[in-house]
Amino acid sequence: MPDSLPSGRPNKRDRLISAARDAIHCHGYAATSLATIAEAADVPLGNVYYYFKTKEDLVRAVIEDHEALINATLETAAAGPTPLGRLHNFVAELRKQSEVVVEHGCPLGCLGQDLDKAGPGLENESRRLFAAQLLWFETQFREAGKGEESKALAIHMLACIQGASALCERLSSAEVLTNELDLLDGWLHQLA
Repeated sequence: MPDSLPSGRPNKRDRLISAARDAIHCHGYAATSLATIAEAADVPLGNVYYYFKTKEDLVRAVIEDHEALINATLETAAAGPTPLGRLHNFVAELRKQSEVVVEHGCPLGCLGQDLDKAGPGLENESRRLFAAQLLWFETQFREAGKGEESKALAIHMLACIQGASALCERLSSAEVLTNELDLLDGWLHQLA
């Protein structure tokens, strides 16, 4: 199946995934219906079932989409010349998301919380999004010579990011996220 139609418009499956990702981020998993997603994707409701048998199948595709976005961010950050430089690059990539975070919170944090409440099955799949980041952070800290401390440093970094994202959204202030990311950059400089 092609990624987009000859006109350049994404195919129906991709539009459904994008619409689901945005709707779940804005309104939450429970409040987002397949009908809402179909309408936002400009796809007839009956066609949704051709691509996804259940809402859970669509959410799994959303998780895979988030995973691809994380991998792209990590790939961009990996261009740094040193392990700590790569972590600084990751923080720089997060700065680009501050407006989205102000409006609706961290897409990954919100999705994880929603799926934890949705019941068994999907919560473990969303956790792998955080696990991928933690593993990458830990690898950078290990390569920077932090040894056994690397896992704790990785958890601290992700906790700072998620906490700042939650406060940014709750207080409707991009400045909260920017200030915390500045502090995180300073902390990384101290570790050098």
